Amino acid sequence: MEQIEPERMKVFVTGETGQVVKALIKLADQDRLDVYTAGRPWLDLSELTDDTKCEHLSSMIEDISPDVIVNAAAYTNVDKAQEEGDMAAAVNASGAGAVAMVARKLGLPIIQISTDYVFDGSKSAEIFDEDNPEYSDYDAEDIADIKANVDDGTYKEGDLTNPKSVYGQTKLEGEKLVAYVNPCHVILRTSWVYSETGNNFLKTMLRVGAEREEVGVVDDQFGAPTHADAIAAGIVQIVKNLVESPENEELYGVFHMTCRGTTSWHGFAEAIFKASSLAGGPNPKLNAITTEEYPLPAPRPVNSRLNCEKIARVHNVRLPAWEDLIMKTVVKVLG
Repeated sequence: MEQIEPERMKVFVTGETGQVVKALIKLADQDRLDVYTAGRPWLDLSELTDDTKCEHLSSMIEDISPDVIVNAAAYTNVDKAQEEGDMAAAVNASGAGAVAMVARKLGLPIIQISTDYVFDGSKSAEIFDEDNPEYSDYDAEDIADIKANVDDGTYKEGDLTNPKSVYGQTKLEGEKLVAYVNPCHVILRTSWVYSETGNNFLKTMLRVGAEREEVGVVDDQFGAPTHADAIAAGIVQIVKNLVESPENEELYGVFHMTCRGTTSWHGFAEAIFKASSLAGGPNPKLNAITTEEYPLPAPRPVNSRLNCEKIARVHNVRLPAWEDLIMKTVVKVLG
């Protein structure tokens, strides 16, 4: 019997040089996926307040006839955004909303990439007190149920947002606009994105490590380093789900998607230099420092840990452990 080749999916992605965009392009041939991209100067999200430019974008997307639009373009310079708030808002907020409106007019779902920086980082884990007198009459099953529901301090999708930086505020405004103008939205919050391309912490550490004998890295901020390849793979799975079950309302909404596990920036740097040493690259002495010892223009959340149970349950997306992709990335960067 002749096998029928499954139909290819089409995705239109804003941005051309970003880490996630390049990772999606790499996956295209493997996942019966056609990826169409548009970025600056042809597509500048900050200029989409112009109706003519929106119409041009709409016409081009309509000609491509994609199944899903992914808005991966963003103003991502966290510290510079403190001074360029208007530009950051034009791209991350109004620009994102304009792309979502185009998607809605064409009857298309939109996947909006967002960030852990929408939270202030103040959430902490609950502690189960076995000596609490309230539990004296509880049986073992009740106690086990209470223990299972103790909050581990990771942020869930419904937790209160309270960004501390201009960047985080503009990304949150973008989330709200996208959700308001297009009911068929998937907002993906992720964290600490890195890869062998673009500007990111891993590449900075390898560059600085080659220049210095000692490097100080913050050890009191916690999150999940997440490889762009893992994000792209998660997006592909979500696209498949949206194409196969477009009427399933559960597939839409806000989701957290990061690699598994938690570390500090210092722990991330340790893993980078351990891999670098094995690959014959730089391996400087690493010193743990506090946030106060390394002040930056934009405040960072102390706790960037995101709970990813919802996306695993709804979209069957489970990213690998954050350590798993370090070695291969270091080797690629070192060349």
